Amino acid sequence: MSSYPPPPPPPGPRYAQSAAYDRRAWKMQRRMAKAQAQAMRAQLRMQRRSLRRGSIVGPLILLALGVVLLLDQTGRLSWPQTLEWYARWWPAVLIVAGVILLAEWLLDQQRREGPGQPRTTHVLGAGMVLLLILLACVGWSARWTESGTAWKDRYFGHDLGGLDRVFGESHESDDAVSASFPQGATLVVHDPWGAVTVTGTSDDGQVHVSVHKEVYAWRDSDAEAREQQMQPTFSTQGSNLMLDVRGVEQGQADLTIEMPRTGALSVSADHGDVHVSELHAPVTIAARFGDLDVSGIDGSVMAHVNNDDSSITVRSVTGPFTLAGRAGDISVSNINGAVMLQGDFFGATHVEQVEGPVRFETSRTRFATARVDGELDVESGDLQANQLLGPVTLTTHDRTIELDDVAGPVQVSNRNGAVSVTSAAPLGPVDITNQHGSVDLGVPGNSGFVVDAQARNGDLENDFDLQTQGDDDQHWLSGTVGSGGPKVRVVTSDGDITIRKSIEAPVPPTPPAPPKITVKPRAPEKPVAAPRPKAPRAPKVAQPSTAPGAAAASAKAPRVAPAPQAAGPATL
Repeated sequence: MSSYPPPPPPPGPRYAQSAAYDRRAWKMQRRMAKAQAQAMRAQLRMQRRSLRRGSIVGPLILLALGVVLLLDQTGRLSWPQTLEWYARWWPAVLIVAGVILLAEWLLDQQRREGPGQPRTTHVLGAGMVLLLILLACVGWSARWTESGTAWKDRYFGHDLGGLDRVFGESHESDDAVSASFPQGATLVVHDPWGAVTVTGTSDDGQVHVSVHKEVYAWRDSDAEAREQQMQPTFSTQGSNLMLDVRGVEQGQADLTIEMPRTGALSVSADHGDVHVSELHAPVTIAARFGDLDVSGIDGSVMAHVNNDDSSITVRSVTGPFTLAGRAGDISVSNINGAVMLQGDFFGATHVEQVEGPVRFETSRTRFATARVDGELDVESGDLQANQLLGPVTLTTHDRTIELDDVAGPVQVSNRNGAVSVTSAAPLGPVDITNQHGSVDLGVPGNSGFVVDAQARNGDLENDFDLQTQGDDDQHWLSGTVGSGGPKVRVVTSDGDITIRKSIEAPVPPTPPAPPKITVKPRAPEKPVAAPRPKAPRAPKVAQPSTAPGAAAASAKAPRVAPAPQAAGPATL
């Protein structure tokens, strides 16, 4: 019979002596767990990869590239035309690729392999992603090419055939040529590379040209040869006197021209500034890259510029002025004729003192008025004008509009910006439509008109004791002020309407005096006081006469004296 209590068990291992063994066991366990986790991740990765399906975007891109290259090899396409087309439409590649990927994703969401099975997905490979990035870079670069050559001319000279401009030396020289200018002819100037300055200061019936040449070359002989090729040449074509400068690689020619004041002018400059002044004839200018400065022209001015950074300055012109194309900052002042600005302008536009109609048309804004006696400023987000003669029409968006001292009809349409209009006597019809912005309208306090104002999600206030009606979201105001008259209509949303009394001075009914065209005085050898001895002869015509018409004859005598007009070649 066993004893009670039972004997103690045999002594076990000493824990103090097995600590190293425990550490090794834990390390082995951690390594096994880590290896098991890595194996599971690898298995999941392989499973996901097995569920991936290649996108059809890659094969379509390769197919399109192959077709383009094949057409080029067979002569059906030309690379300049292809690059020009691709520079305009290259974002369509990304749009088509995105649409295809979106359609494939929708199909993956709707299709299942089986109950509890993961979905298959279509993915775009890394190689196709790099190819799309490359195509985007090529398209972005091609937009500067302009048929594959303009960006080279702009940044590296006329071509990339040599590195003379980078490593060669600059060679400069001056020369002068002259030619007789036929009566009633037009001087046509073409300078592909260099600035052109034209003044109407020649009084000998000739065209005088001073040319400053600058050539980059490694050797003096090459520089001399290029300078000879850049020599200006005259030729006659019909009634036009042609002045041409040959384009030479790594060289430019700056022209300073003096021509008869009464001759017409046409300038074509590809790369260089154009300055024209003191002419009494029409002027036409075509400039691709460069600034434009025109002043003192008694005639019409037409300009076409194609550079986002070009600065345009036109002042003291008695005829109409027209500007088309792309430009940066524009300043127009003292124009007797109409002003037309049409294109895309990326800087500040300033118009001042224009006697004729003014039209400003871009892809964002359309503005027209009958006359500008004050100023008109158009910047990136603001349009401000004062002393305008209507009818005034403005259609734009995302601008803050401020029109002060406007006489005549006004029609404004805007969104995402505040509108402020102050009308002057005589008050004309006013029609203002705005979205997501307030409207502030000032009308002469003693004027009669019929008002119709509506504000949605905004308040409506007036200084004419008219009652506002409406509810929380919609407010409207209608009624007759004074004896009635023109209709004033104001509609806006998400903004307030304020109709207040203004005390602006009325615009003068007659246009102000025409601007003076300042030109340089004539040479000292031709004194302007020579006609003065003829002035005393005028009274002699009226003194012997004692007839009843003597008083009338004596009244006309001051008009015979030509001294004040003959002495004034400095102003027109």
